[in-house]
Amino acid sequence: DIAAHIIGFVRQAAIGDPLVPYEARVENGVQRIIASRAWTAKQKQWLVRIGRALKAQPVGDPEILADPLFAQAGGFKTVDREFDHGLGDVLKDLNSAIWDHHVA
Repeated sequence: DIAAHIIGFVRQAAIGDPLVPYEARVENGVQRIIASRAWTAKQKQWLVRIGRALKAQPVGDPEILADPLFAQAGGFKTVDREFDHGLGDVLKDLNSAIWDHHVA
């Protein structure tokens, strides 16, 4: 986790972005994704949960849904159904929103 955070900060500094704490980037990214379209209430809840998990594990890929918080709710397949089988794309969009310099 620490290495991923350091790499992220170095990357941002190298491309001239301000150094924003990772947790703030995640929060801003989640809010940006939520505002990007009309989500259902359940989808918004999942986005917030995913954001909380990302604060602890800085890589937003389908493996994040192996976390016990998600596994007990059915894991990736169940959450993916909530997003009309587009959760992989949502996670990619969320990662982009977190690291996009306009979010900082």
